[in-house]
Amino acid sequence: MARGPTGATPGPGARPWGQAQEPGEPPAEVMRRPLQLSDVRLEDYDAVYLPGGRDPMQDLAFDADVSRLLTAQLDSGKPLGSRTWWRTAT
Repeated sequence: MARGPTGATPGPGARPWGQAQEPGEPPAEVMRRPLQLSDVRLEDYDAVYLPGGRDPMQDLAFDADVSRLLTAQLDSGKPLGSRTWWRTAT
């Protein structure tokens, strides 16, 4: 299943990546219009995946929208996957 810009999987009835896709429009065109995290609605997704590595951790570790989304996802009981990078975790 296609993943959105935040790593989230679109839920039932949701358009790919939460974007309006025109008939026949290639997915690459949709990916050129990424969502802002502040616009992401978790009810549109079945699961959330947070990527690991130094750059995502530097960019996302202190982001208020990431905190809001991850906290809400944990509270919802829906799947939340993450991958860490050992230097970041220690």
